[in-house]
Amino acid sequence: MSEFRHINPDGAFDPSRIYSHIVVPPPGRVVFLAGQWGGDLDGSLVDGGFEAQVIRAFENAQTHLAATGIGPAEVTKLTHYVVDLDQEKRSIIHGVAGKIWPVDKPAATLLGVARLAREGMLYEVDVQAVIPD
Repeated sequence: MSEFRHINPDGAFDPSRIYSHIVVPPPGRVVFLAGQWGGDLDGSLVDGGFEAQVIRAFENAQTHLAATGIGPAEVTKLTHYVVDLDQEKRSIIHGVAGKIWPVDKPAATLLGVARLAREGMLYEVDVQAVIPD
């Protein structure tokens, strides 16, 4: 199986502790997940606040990726949406994601937003991945 290349070019800020500037997938099919959020099987938000929602959003994303036969290693891009983004929330996201991707991190974008689709939602993540040939 082809390897993903994680590139952080010389002459640019080195974000490798948190994310990769560029992820070049092997040839394959691109997978786009719908925005994942901290919802239980019954569609209700998990209790426990922001961190609990982030953890559940990533658990949900991993469930969906597994349905395509792939896992976190094939994720190429994350887009994080955070209500009332601050340093504490940023650190929580990096901590949770860092457990999933301890070394080669996906490319990532972090956005602060005023509101998400449902009342009480504090976090949502878009995930893009590649099913290798």
